[in-house]
Parts: sequence; C-alpha cells; structure tokens
Amino acid sequence: MTTPILEPRKRPAQERSQRKFDLLLSVARELLLEVGFDSFTCEEVAQRAGLPIGTLYQFFANEYVIVIELKRLLAAYLLAAES
Repeated sequence: MTTPILEPRKRPAQERSQRKFDLLLSVARELLLEVGFDSFTCEEVAQRAGLPIGTLYQFFANEYVIVIELKRLLAAYLLAAES
C-alpha cells in the first residue's frame, strides 16, 4: 500500500501561475467555511474561481491536498505572528 502524497503536485514558478494558485486557495478557504468538508469539492472550487478544473488539478490532486495546504499556510501565518 502506498502513502498518498498530501502536497501540491507543483508549486507555481511564474507570477501568473502563482495568482491562479492563490486564487484557488482563497476560493477553497471561503467554500470550506461556507459548506464544510463533507460538501467541499474540487469542481466547485474551480467553478467559483472561474478556472477550468484542469488548472486546479495541475496543482492539487484532490480536496484533501487543498485542505492540507490551507492548514500549512495557517500554521506558517501563526508562527510568523508569534515572531
């Protein structure tokens, strides 16, 4: 049995990709707060971001990876706030 990778598939290298990556995470955060994890879907994130689902899947394999990335960003923010 293999361990699932809970990291983004790729990190954006260009500014335009970074904007899309950030937009997807921002929309995902809002959607997660609105509907909860049980109703949270990659398709809805992409639709609300106005991006093709393929763009989302370039960065994130599934909704679990998105949530883990949001958690990582929150932890980094909280650690920075303590400094």
